[in-house]
Amino acid sequence: MRRHENRRWLALVGAYVLLTLGCSGKGSPNITSIGQCTPNSRFCVENSLQECNDTGTSATEVASCPNGCLQGACLDQRVCSPGERFCLNDVRKVCKPDGSGFSADASCKPGVCVNGECVNVEGATCPASARFCEDNIAKTCNADGTGFTDYTPCEADQLCVNGECLVKICTPGAGTCNDNTGEVCNSTGTG
Repeated sequence: MRRHENRRWLALVGAYVLLTLGCSGKGSPNITSIGQCTPNSRFCVENSLQECNDTGTSATEVASCPNGCLQGACLDQRVCSPGERFCLNDVRKVCKPDGSGFSADASCKPGVCVNGECVNVEGATCPASARFCEDNIAKTCNADGTGFTDYTPCEADQLCVNGECLVKICTPGAGTCNDNTGEVCNSTGTG
Protein backbone atom coordinates (compact mmCIF):
# COMPACT_ATOMS: atom_id res chain seq x y z
CA MET A 1 0.00 0.00 0.00
CA ARG A 2 2.82 2.42 0.92
CA ARG A 3 4.62 1.78 -2.40
CA HIS A 4 1.43 2.71 -4.30
CA GLU A 5 1.16 5.99 -2.33
CA ASN A 6 4.81 6.82 -3.05
CA ARG A 7 4.34 6.25 -6.78
CA ARG A 8 1.20 8.37 -6.81
CA TRP A 9 3.02 11.17 -4.95
CA LEU A 10 5.97 10.98 -7.35
CA ALA A 11 3.60 11.07 -10.33
CA LEU A 12 1.88 14.18 -8.98
CA VAL A 13 5.18 15.94 -8.25
CA GLY A 14 6.55 14.93 -11.67
CA ALA A 15 3.45 16.23 -13.42
CA TYR A 16 3.69 19.53 -11.54
CA VAL A 17 7.36 19.93 -12.51
CA LEU A 18 6.60 19.13 -16.15
CA LEU A 19 3.73 21.59 -16.25
CA THR A 20 5.86 24.27 -14.63
CA LEU A 21 8.87 23.81 -16.96
CA GLY A 22 7.09 23.51 -20.32
CA CYS A 23 7.52 26.21 -22.97
CA SER A 24 3.86 26.57 -23.80
CA GLY A 25 1.82 29.05 -21.84
CA LYS A 26 -0.56 26.15 -21.09
CA GLY A 27 2.14 23.82 -19.75
CA SER A 28 4.04 21.16 -21.63
CA PRO A 29 2.23 19.88 -24.73
CA ASN A 30 3.27 16.35 -23.76
CA ILE A 31 1.21 16.27 -20.56
CA THR A 32 -2.42 15.29 -21.07
CA SER A 33 -3.52 15.15 -17.42
CA ILE A 34 -2.06 14.60 -13.97
CA GLY A 35 0.21 11.55 -14.11
CA GLN A 36 -0.09 11.03 -17.86
CA CYS A 37 1.93 12.08 -20.90
CA THR A 38 1.49 11.85 -24.65
CA PRO A 39 2.48 8.30 -25.67
CA ASN A 40 5.99 8.06 -27.18
CA SER A 41 6.59 11.83 -26.85
CA ARG A 42 9.85 13.38 -25.67
CA PHE A 43 10.02 16.30 -23.27
CA CYS A 44 12.42 18.00 -20.88
CA VAL A 45 12.62 17.97 -17.10
CA GLU A 46 15.40 20.40 -16.20
CA ASN A 47 18.54 18.95 -17.90
CA SER A 48 16.99 15.54 -18.51
CA LEU A 49 15.43 14.36 -21.78
CA GLN A 50 12.42 12.17 -20.95
CA GLU A 51 10.42 9.82 -23.16
CA CYS A 52 6.84 8.80 -22.41
CA ASN A 53 5.99 5.11 -22.68
CA ASP A 54 3.59 3.87 -25.37
CA THR A 55 0.63 3.81 -22.95
CA GLY A 56 1.17 7.37 -21.71
CA THR A 57 1.38 6.35 -18.05
CA SER A 58 5.04 7.02 -17.25
CA ALA A 59 8.25 8.46 -18.61
CA THR A 60 11.91 7.53 -18.35
CA GLU A 61 15.11 9.48 -18.88
CA VAL A 62 16.63 8.76 -22.28
CA ALA A 63 19.51 11.24 -22.02
CA SER A 64 21.18 13.64 -19.65
CA CYS A 65 21.67 17.04 -21.29
CA PRO A 66 24.72 18.79 -19.77
CA ASN A 67 24.11 21.93 -21.87
CA GLY A 68 20.38 22.02 -21.15
CA CYS A 69 17.23 20.51 -22.57
CA LEU A 70 14.67 22.45 -24.60
CA GLN A 71 11.41 21.37 -26.26
CA GLY A 72 12.15 17.66 -26.19
CA ALA A 73 15.78 17.80 -27.32
CA CYS A 74 19.20 18.20 -25.74
CA LEU A 75 20.81 21.51 -26.63
CA ASP A 76 23.79 21.40 -28.97
CA GLN A 77 27.09 20.73 -27.25
CA ARG A 78 28.52 23.92 -28.72
CA VAL A 79 27.89 27.07 -26.75
CA CYS A 80 30.32 29.09 -28.87
CA SER A 81 32.15 28.89 -32.18
CA PRO A 82 35.65 27.39 -31.84
CA GLY A 83 38.21 30.20 -31.79
CA GLU A 84 35.62 32.91 -31.02
CA ARG A 85 37.17 35.62 -28.83
CA PHE A 86 36.03 38.41 -26.56
CA CYS A 87 37.46 40.54 -23.77
CA LEU A 88 36.40 40.46 -20.15
CA ASN A 89 38.20 42.87 -17.80
CA ASP A 90 41.37 42.81 -19.94
CA VAL A 91 41.44 39.03 -20.05
CA ARG A 92 41.10 37.51 -23.50
CA LYS A 93 38.56 34.66 -23.56
CA VAL A 94 38.75 32.14 -26.40
CA CYS A 95 36.20 29.46 -27.30
CA LYS A 96 37.55 25.95 -26.81
CA PRO A 97 38.18 23.81 -29.94
CA ASP A 98 35.11 21.65 -29.17
CA GLY A 99 32.88 24.72 -28.71
CA SER A 100 31.93 23.67 -25.17
CA GLY A 101 32.77 27.02 -23.57
CA PHE A 102 35.38 29.71 -23.10
CA SER A 103 38.76 29.59 -21.42
CA ALA A 104 40.95 32.47 -20.31
CA ASP A 105 43.63 32.71 -22.98
CA ALA A 106 45.77 35.52 -21.69
CA SER A 107 45.82 38.47 -19.38
CA CYS A 108 46.52 41.50 -21.52
CA LYS A 109 48.21 43.54 -18.79
CA PRO A 110 50.10 45.83 -19.17
CA GLY A 111 48.31 46.16 -22.49
CA VAL A 112 44.58 46.08 -22.96
CA CYS A 113 42.18 43.62 -24.51
CA VAL A 114 40.30 45.08 -27.47
CA ASN A 115 37.80 43.03 -29.50
CA GLY A 116 39.34 39.75 -28.38
CA GLU A 117 42.95 40.79 -28.96
CA CYS A 118 45.69 41.90 -26.58
CA VAL A 119 46.95 45.30 -27.70
CA ASN A 120 50.32 46.69 -26.61
CA VAL A 121 49.98 50.31 -25.63
CA GLU A 122 53.65 51.28 -25.19
CA GLY A 123 54.08 55.04 -25.40
CA ALA A 124 50.35 55.66 -25.49
CA THR A 125 47.65 55.74 -22.89
CA CYS A 126 45.45 53.54 -25.10
CA PRO A 127 44.96 52.50 -28.75
CA ALA A 128 43.39 55.38 -30.70
CA SER A 129 39.55 55.25 -30.66
CA ALA A 130 39.56 51.77 -29.12
CA ARG A 131 36.79 50.62 -26.81
CA PHE A 132 37.72 48.19 -24.08
CA CYS A 133 37.04 47.09 -20.52
CA GLU A 134 39.18 47.35 -17.43
CA ASP A 135 37.97 46.13 -14.03
CA ASN A 136 34.34 46.18 -15.28
CA ILE A 137 34.69 49.78 -16.48
CA ALA A 138 33.88 50.61 -20.11
CA LYS A 139 36.51 52.90 -21.64
CA THR A 140 36.82 54.65 -25.00
CA CYS A 141 40.18 56.03 -26.04
CA ASN A 142 40.41 59.41 -27.78
CA ALA A 143 41.46 59.74 -31.43
CA ASP A 144 45.18 60.22 -30.74
CA GLY A 145 45.52 57.59 -27.99
CA THR A 146 46.53 60.05 -25.29
CA GLY A 147 43.51 59.70 -23.02
CA PHE A 148 39.93 58.63 -22.64
CA THR A 149 36.82 60.31 -24.02
CA ASP A 150 34.52 58.04 -22.05
CA TYR A 151 35.01 56.21 -18.76
CA THR A 152 31.87 54.39 -17.56
CA PRO A 153 31.83 52.09 -14.52
CA CYS A 154 29.35 49.28 -15.15
CA GLU A 155 26.51 48.77 -12.66
CA ALA A 156 26.46 45.75 -10.31
CA ASP A 157 24.09 43.81 -12.63
CA GLN A 158 26.16 44.62 -15.73
CA LEU A 159 29.20 43.12 -17.38
CA CYS A 160 31.70 45.05 -19.47
CA VAL A 161 32.06 43.38 -22.89
CA ASN A 162 34.17 44.92 -25.67
CA GLY A 163 33.90 48.41 -24.17
CA GLU A 164 30.19 48.38 -23.39
CA CYS A 165 28.25 47.87 -20.16
CA LEU A 166 25.69 45.16 -20.88
CA VAL A 167 23.11 43.75 -18.49
CA LYS A 168 23.75 40.11 -17.65
CA ILE A 169 20.36 38.49 -18.20
CA CYS A 170 21.11 34.79 -18.51
CA THR A 171 23.63 32.03 -17.86
CA PRO A 172 26.02 31.56 -20.83
CA GLY A 173 24.96 28.55 -22.91
CA ALA A 174 21.72 27.98 -20.97
CA GLY A 175 18.54 27.27 -22.89
CA THR A 176 15.17 28.90 -22.29
CA CYS A 177 11.81 29.40 -23.93
CA ASN A 178 10.51 32.68 -25.32
CA ASP A 179 7.03 32.65 -26.88
CA ASN A 180 7.34 28.89 -27.52
CA THR A 181 10.69 29.36 -29.28
CA GLY A 182 13.89 27.87 -27.89
CA GLU A 183 16.75 30.28 -27.28
CA VAL A 184 20.32 29.78 -26.07
CA CYS A 185 22.09 32.44 -24.01
CA ASN A 186 25.18 33.97 -25.65
CA SER A 187 28.71 33.43 -24.36
CA THR A 188 28.71 36.53 -22.13
CA GLY A 189 25.25 36.10 -20.60
CA THR A 190 23.99 39.36 -22.12
CA GLY A 191 21.39 38.00 -24.51
